[in-house]
Amino acid sequence: MFKISDEDIMSFVKKSLEKEVEERGLLKEDMQASELVGAKTASQVEEDCEPLEFPMPDNKLLFRKLRSGDLVSASYSELFKHIPGGQDLTAKLEALNKFTEKIKNANSLMEVFSYTTALQALRTLRLSEAGGSQAGGGGAGYALERFMAYLLDGTRLGGNRTIIDFTVASEQGRTDEFSQTPYTIKFVSKGRFHGGSPKYLISALDRYGYMNFVVVKKSFKNLIIYLRLFQIEDSQSWSTMSAEEKLETLFNEGLLTANWDKVSFFPKESEIIGQVYLPSDRELVESLEGLSIGLLTDARNIFKSLGTIRCFAENLFLSNNLEILPELKQKAAEFDSHIIELAKKMSS
Repeated sequence: MFKISDEDIMSFVKKSLEKEVEERGLLKEDMQASELVGAKTASQVEEDCEPLEFPMPDNKLLFRKLRSGDLVSASYSELFKHIPGGQDLTAKLEALNKFTEKIKNANSLMEVFSYTTALQALRTLRLSEAGGSQAGGGGAGYALERFMAYLLDGTRLGGNRTIIDFTVASEQGRTDEFSQTPYTIKFVSKGRFHGGSPKYLISALDRYGYMNFVVVKKSFKNLIIYLRLFQIEDSQSWSTMSAEEKLETLFNEGLLTANWDKVSFFPKESEIIGQVYLPSDRELVESLEGLSIGLLTDARNIFKSLGTIRCFAENLFLSNNLEILPELKQKAAEFDSHIIELAKKMSS
């Protein structure tokens, strides 16, 4: 009869234990089961316990480069999810400037990541320069166009044969082309709207009877937004004019260069409709850190308690360390109190 020695049985049990705890993730890769035999004090268990962190976005996510147009669009989409809708541009701009205050009330992880993506949009806009490039790839105009599309809640047109960049529904619910309000936009460094063919401006005026000129000027930490509306006063008279007479009319209105070859003008201070404040990197980081208050603080406490309970339970069961049982009960009670506190906040 074949007999297995006690030493062989213990060796087999030890190897089985090592395999089991490794597969269940109870050990670090460099840790041996023999290390679990020695009992630890409660303070040693807590000191050696690796905290279980609640997943939070960090600065790496905030400062990553948006390398594609889709990512730029996605960041602005998230930003304007938190901005009230409607066609009142002044109200929208005011809401944008209050956005970083609003994010302090985030109470879910999905909201936190949404707000972080929205902060990326403000950073992308701040790093954009007229006539230059914006962080993450693409021209500054590209980033601005995406921003203005969401601000105006319009349909982007653009192209080589039109001066119109966007059309915005002038009446809620109407979709026919003649219910659209045309906008042409320039992102400038010195304040002058310059560019665009007078021929295409005339074509747009023939079709719509008016044009909204938007000039966006970057000044230090602000985007200053001007809006000039040019409207044909007498459509019947306009329709009978020759192309040269129409050009002369536009020149007399101060919308063309001296030789009538470009649309060009300086907006007036009275045409400012609002400004967008662009937070610095330091302010963006502070806003991101502000997301950790409220329910997210409770979430972190709960995750920390869970991690500590796991460490105490592992040491209790794997080393038969009954000495730490009272401390484990105390940690479990603290966990219960965190849950009760969270339930109160969520039901209030």
